[in-house]
Formats: sequence, C-alpha cells, structure tokens
Amino acid sequence: READLIVENTETGEIYHVEFQSTNDSSMPVRMALYFYLILQNYGKAPKQYLVFVGKGECTMPSSVEIGNSKHSYKVVDLKRDVDCQKLLESDNPNDWIFTVLCRLVHKKQPLEPPFRRLRI
Repeated sequence: READLIVENTETGEIYHVEFQSTNDSSMPVRMALYFYLILQNYGKAPKQYLVFVGKGECTMPSSVEIGNSKHSYKVVDLKRDVDCQKLLESDNPNDWIFTVLCRLVHKKQPLEPPFRRLRI
C-alpha cells in the first residue's frame, strides 16, 4: 500500500499524513499505525495523522488501535460533517491549509498555496 498524502510544512518542519477513505474499513487503524512508523523511520519525525472520510453514510471507523502494549491514535474527519471548506480557504493557520486540497472538489475558488512539499514513503 501507498499512503494517500504526506506533506511537510517547509516553514515548521511538521509532517502531515492524510488518508482519504470512501468506505468504512476495519483494517484502517492498523494501516494508520503502519504508515505512522514508516514515516517516522523514513523522515525521523512523527507525523500528524488524519483519516478523512469522504464516503456516503456514517463513518464508523475508530480513531485508535491498541496492539499489545502499544496504542496508536489519529484524528478522524468526516468531510460532510466536520469540514467547512470556505473556512479552510480563509484560514491564516497553516495547519488548516493541508485540507484545502478538499476544497478544490467543492469550491470553484482557488485555494491558497500553502507552504508544503509532498513526501513519499
């Protein structure tokens, strides 16, 4: 598998990992943990992770997993319920800009060009 989107904020050095999911997938928590550790191994930084649900119906995927003594968690965002793209487009917070890619799907207005560069694992 390949991660959907990994970017680094070139101003702060923070790494963001975003997975887009159109169906509820029971294996997603383990996948998110796997991506977390692959990103950490490759870039030496722990990413901030987001699972963005873009499907129909309700998102039922958990935001964490416990495996043995380890617990891994990430933020789950339901695009229809949790994201106001107009606010993201107008935000001064670089952390919000990571989601402006979603706004291209919803709004005709061009989003701001955030200070991010794309990374891969």
